Amino acid sequence: AIPDVKAKIEYDKANYNPGDAGKATIQLFNNNGQTLKKKSFSCKIQAGDKVISEQTGVTNDEGLYEIAFNIP
Repeated sequence: AIPDVKAKIEYDKANYNPGDAGKATIQLFNNNGQTLKKKSFSCKIQAGDKVISEQTGVTNDEGLYEIAFNIP
Protein backbone atom coordinates (compact mmCIF):
# COMPACT_ATOMS: atom_id res chain seq x y z
CA ALA A 1 0.00 0.00 0.00
CA ILE A 2 1.12 3.52 -0.75
CA PRO A 3 1.27 5.74 2.36
CA ASP A 4 -0.80 8.89 2.56
CA VAL A 5 1.39 11.87 1.79
CA LYS A 6 1.41 15.16 3.65
CA ALA A 7 3.24 18.25 2.42
CA LYS A 8 4.79 21.22 4.19
CA ILE A 9 5.24 24.21 1.88
CA GLU A 10 7.37 27.27 2.65
CA TYR A 11 7.40 30.23 0.26
CA ASP A 12 10.31 32.66 0.01
CA LYS A 13 7.95 35.65 0.45
CA ALA A 14 4.62 36.23 2.18
CA ASN A 15 3.12 38.10 -0.80
CA TYR A 16 3.81 38.28 -4.52
CA ASN A 17 3.04 40.93 -7.14
CA PRO A 18 2.60 40.51 -10.89
CA GLY A 19 5.96 39.92 -12.53
CA ASP A 20 7.59 38.55 -9.37
CA ALA A 21 9.72 35.41 -9.40
CA GLY A 22 9.08 33.11 -6.49
CA LYS A 23 10.41 29.99 -4.86
CA ALA A 24 8.76 27.42 -2.65
CA THR A 25 10.29 24.53 -0.74
CA ILE A 26 8.14 21.45 -0.41
CA GLN A 27 8.81 18.74 2.16
CA LEU A 28 6.88 15.47 1.93
CA PHE A 29 5.98 13.28 4.92
CA ASN A 30 4.10 10.05 5.54
CA ASN A 31 1.42 9.66 8.24
CA ASN A 32 4.11 8.83 10.83
CA GLY A 33 5.89 12.14 10.23
CA GLN A 34 8.83 10.53 8.43
CA THR A 35 10.23 12.43 5.45
CA LEU A 36 9.74 10.79 2.08
CA LYS A 37 13.17 10.60 0.45
CA LYS A 38 13.54 10.20 -3.32
CA LYS A 39 9.72 10.39 -3.70
CA SER A 40 8.27 11.31 -7.10
CA PHE A 41 5.36 13.74 -7.06
CA SER A 42 3.51 16.34 -9.10
CA CYS A 43 2.11 19.68 -7.98
CA LYS A 44 0.34 22.82 -9.14
CA ILE A 45 0.91 26.36 -7.98
CA GLN A 46 -2.23 28.47 -8.27
CA ALA A 47 -3.27 32.07 -7.70
CA GLY A 48 -6.99 31.83 -7.15
CA ASP A 49 -8.34 29.68 -9.98
CA LYS A 50 -5.39 30.37 -12.30
CA VAL A 51 -2.66 27.73 -12.57
CA ILE A 52 0.72 29.47 -12.53
CA SER A 53 2.94 26.39 -12.71
CA GLU A 54 2.61 22.62 -12.95
CA GLN A 55 5.68 20.58 -12.13
CA THR A 56 6.84 17.09 -11.38
CA GLY A 57 9.86 16.33 -9.25
CA VAL A 58 11.66 13.97 -6.91
CA THR A 59 12.46 14.88 -3.31
CA ASN A 60 16.07 14.82 -2.16
CA ASP A 61 17.58 12.82 0.75
CA GLU A 62 15.89 15.20 3.22
CA GLY A 63 12.48 14.87 1.56
CA LEU A 64 12.79 18.40 0.11
CA TYR A 65 12.16 19.84 -3.35
CA GLU A 66 12.49 23.48 -4.42
CA ILE A 67 10.10 24.92 -7.00
CA ALA A 68 10.66 28.15 -8.92
CA PHE A 69 7.76 30.00 -10.51
CA ASN A 70 6.84 33.38 -12.03
CA ILE A 71 3.72 35.39 -11.20
CA PRO A 72 2.07 36.58 -14.43
